[in-house]
Amino acid sequence: MFRIKLSVVDEATSTSDLVREARVSGAVSGTAFQARRQTQGRGRHGRNWQSPPGNLYMSFLLTPKRAKSEWAPLSLVLSLALAEALETHIESGRVQLKWPNDVLVDDKKIAGILLEVEGDAVIIGMGVNILVAPDVADGWASTRLADMSQVEADDFRDDLVACLEKTITTWQQQGFAPFHAPWQKRAAFLNRPIRFEDVGAQNLSGIFRGITEDGMMRLEESNGKTRTLTAGEVVGLRGAHPGGDTHALSD
Repeated sequence: MFRIKLSVVDEATSTSDLVREARVSGAVSGTAFQARRQTQGRGRHGRNWQSPPGNLYMSFLLTPKRAKSEWAPLSLVLSLALAEALETHIESGRVQLKWPNDVLVDDKKIAGILLEVEGDAVIIGMGVNILVAPDVADGWASTRLADMSQVEADDFRDDLVACLEKTITTWQQQGFAPFHAPWQKRAAFLNRPIRFEDVGAQNLSGIFRGITEDGMMRLEESNGKTRTLTAGEVVGLRGAHPGGDTHALSD
């Protein structure tokens, strides 16, 4: 079974930097760091991740036991673990997953994940708003767990670690198949209009039709054709709400 071995520090440039340094020194899969505060926290696409005290900042090293060709949906697997940890403290229907790796509560961002591939390993960084809901660099409104639960960062961390260990163990053994339906059940904006920016910074619009069996986005364009997208992010909506019929698509 996959296990996380955690060290806690008061301050770091970023917890992912600590994991990277540990890997160079021979750290094993599961090595993890939590920082009370980050001075140079990072989000996707080089964005700054504001890291005031009171929130959870944690990164860990994963050397996947599956082929690299199967790593693509790993961010979805990890976001599910985050959702399950949040659902131990708030109503499950309020937690939704924005493809590919953000977690929302009531249409506001509460957590994000950053994956950085380093050879045969992945450095996985997670930030969760516990006491503070800082401005979000990508334009989404943010929220904090303290508005919904009295849990503190370290207690939530323990819940998250347990969910991560269970989830990653299942993924290592079975791949993405067991996670397809649970992810789609929590999908934000399913069957709703979205605006999407792909890796080439090209803006696309259409209806989000869920994910493929290997975790890629399905976007139905105005011509009725469905495009499969492997990388990018939802950057805006056209009058959509993240709820809707989350059971409209079969697994």
